Amino acid sequence: MLSMSLFHYTDVHAVHSILLNKKLWLTNIQFLNDSQELREGIRYLINALECPPLELFENFNYRGKAIEYLGSALGDTVDCGVDSESIFVFSLSRTGDLLSQWRAYGSYAIEFDERRLMDFFSTLHPCVYDSKLKVDKSTAAVMDAIKKISQDMGCSHGCTSSVSGDSLEVLVKLAATFKDGGFSEEQEVRVIAGLSENSDLIKYRPKGDILIPYLEVAIPMDCVKAIHVGPMGSQSLACNSMSSFTHDVERSWQMDSLNIEYWLQVKRSSIPYRG
Repeated sequence: MLSMSLFHYTDVHAVHSILLNKKLWLTNIQFLNDSQELREGIRYLINALECPPLELFENFNYRGKAIEYLGSALGDTVDCGVDSESIFVFSLSRTGDLLSQWRAYGSYAIEFDERRLMDFFSTLHPCVYDSKLKVDKSTAAVMDAIKKISQDMGCSHGCTSSVSGDSLEVLVKLAATFKDGGFSEEQEVRVIAGLSENSDLIKYRPKGDILIPYLEVAIPMDCVKAIHVGPMGSQSLACNSMSSFTHDVERSWQMDSLNIEYWLQVKRSSIPYRG
């Protein structure tokens, strides 16, 4: 299987932290730069709930209650703050050396091996930019959720179990992949995690006047293929110091994993610096 690359654009502090601690930080989606992002995704799902097609395997006695449950739960999701329904994301791009990403997120990019990330996280979620595709995906996902939740209610005398909670989480994760078409050049792919019962795992970091909730997820170092140094005036110096640091990281992982073939590259952006 051909190994593809995914890029996480960031600053030098995050590169240092990820390589040193072998952990990714997944940020609560409500605290990302675009605060309307999740709301727009939820809107597509709620619109799909208004006239959902019939599904052969629904429990028709509880169809209406299932729709009501989903409408209420989805509406609450965007205003709930940090609770058991929270969604956390880590953003990646299929596009390397993209000027808009350097400008927006920092002077470094971590290149990940997509296949190794898939081995570790099971599912990666490509973002959806096309409006028609958002409608189609929302309709299909809502139909499946109504089927499962109505069946769940039928087995529980109108109540819900973890089956319904899981179905709701699938919908919210889908909403978390919907982005405005103006950002399509990023070709974003997301690691998405639900908090579920692990509220004790939430950590907080200060940013301006706000504490940002996030989850730490440990990763094997061989998920990381290279560190890219973006356009900057001191690019040569930055590459030299990063190469020294990654050499130490590389040797440490070779010893810890007994994988003596592991190699962590440092690469320069080909975009000229404009000071």
